[in-house]
Amino acid sequence: MSDAVRLVRHPAAKTTESLYGYILRLTEENGYPDWSSIFLLANIPRHERGTAHIQVSQLAEITNQPEQALELIRYTSPGMSVVRCRLLAHPLAVTDLRLKTPQICPDCVEEKGYIEAHFDLSFMMGCPIHQKTLLSVCPKCLQPLSWARPALLQCHCGAFLPESTRTSLSQPEVTLLDIIRRRVLGEPDRVYHSGLPTRELQSLTLDCLIQLINTLGRSASERSTADLVGQEQVVKSATQTLDEWPKRFIQHLEQLYETLPSGESLRMTQEPFHKIYWLAAVRIRPQENADFLRNVLSDFSALHGGRFFSGRASQRKGAEHARKFISIREFARQHCIAPRTAARYVDTGQIPSVASNQGNVHRRLIDSRCATLPLKDAGKIYRMENAAKLIGIPLLVLRALKANGEFECRHLPNILSGLHELDVASFIQRLLSLAPTPARDHFNTIETIQLRDITRSRHGLYSPITVKTLIIQQLLSKQLPVIGCVDGTPGGLLISVKDVQTCIRDNSAVSRDRTVPVTRVLRPD
Repeated sequence: MSDAVRLVRHPAAKTTESLYGYILRLTEENGYPDWSSIFLLANIPRHERGTAHIQVSQLAEITNQPEQALELIRYTSPGMSVVRCRLLAHPLAVTDLRLKTPQICPDCVEEKGYIEAHFDLSFMMGCPIHQKTLLSVCPKCLQPLSWARPALLQCHCGAFLPESTRTSLSQPEVTLLDIIRRRVLGEPDRVYHSGLPTRELQSLTLDCLIQLINTLGRSASERSTADLVGQEQVVKSATQTLDEWPKRFIQHLEQLYETLPSGESLRMTQEPFHKIYWLAAVRIRPQENADFLRNVLSDFSALHGGRFFSGRASQRKGAEHARKFISIREFARQHCIAPRTAARYVDTGQIPSVASNQGNVHRRLIDSRCATLPLKDAGKIYRMENAAKLIGIPLLVLRALKANGEFECRHLPNILSGLHELDVASFIQRLLSLAPTPARDHFNTIETIQLRDITRSRHGLYSPITVKTLIIQQLLSKQLPVIGCVDGTPGGLLISVKDVQTCIRDNSAVSRDRTVPVTRVLRPD
């Protein structure tokens, strides 16, 4: 088509311009009554006009421009599916564009001199720059705007479009539409002072952002026939749902939950939650960009006795995140305390909890992200058996030492079970400090025994728990001297065998009756 007739005036296309807006600008520059003259010169078939699959090679010929310049604003690319399109290189569904009946912001067109590409989006119901709704109907003939008009700001009936009146947008709507505009035009993100989850929304691709608006907007707009809901109402409903995040979103989920039949359990994969579930679990990519949705849905599902992820979805890496609401037993296991103790804190209100009802089952869940134990000092709490292994003594001996006050609990309230790690470390250090440095001179001249041999003994003189407890108590009171330590642990403390036997013999209660209770051995009345 090298001998094609070229337009007298052929201004270059802007990098952020709408393709059909550019054709309309060519119509106005060359004085044609409508854009059909441009299509005739370019030999563009009638069935391609007003669709997303228009070819730009012939248009590049009559405008004397390289084809690559128009490919940037083209609605499709070679090999793209008939149900897919693009807007300034952003992949979209064909239904996401509004090409048959355009909409514009007369103020933006008057200031810039061309129609920007983001006005081609079906969900772009307002202008975030001028904070007003877009113009889609001629104020004079009351007919929907058409691309077949003589100028950018003139209707086919001759009316001047900037003279129309438009309504103002709410601030949340302005914020959401500005995020969309910046995503389409490739402008950098900015910080918004809004109740919307702006940081999370700005991380989404244009396709995922539109799917989010469409899903939440239609879910909040109606309960029956979604096709009857206009795009403007969808955007308004989505904005209201996302505002004051996540408060209003949770309120919307509660409204959906109330529509379930009485006694039916919550299932996110079924009506009326399945579209929101599908959006958060599958459609938004990469998966980490949907965490702000998945976390709220997972917590809501757990609160109402359901499960957000099921099957393979629960094994995906993107589905791994900390749950907000956990059972009392799980909270007790995580903090190494008795379940009854955790339940007592829930009953007294010292640990925040919420009621969860699943059919006829009523239970309370703990808010794990803000629940803390009333500890004197921060640190890990060991179970008694774990603390005994760490020290190197039997569990019954440790319990006896705690009951008699030899093991001091200074960092944990007595109402809590277990032992604080600081108290365990202090007790170990107290035992190790008994070993002289350096070891005594007669270290190798006398018969010695290690403390671990005494505590591990199951037969003979050292087997009774009362004997083991007595020896450790005598060590702590320094009545039984320590000769040295072989490995730097309490079990490695060296004691004279003669001194141990003398200690046991001097304690007549232990030598006569090995079944005497520990409290009587240690503290005789």
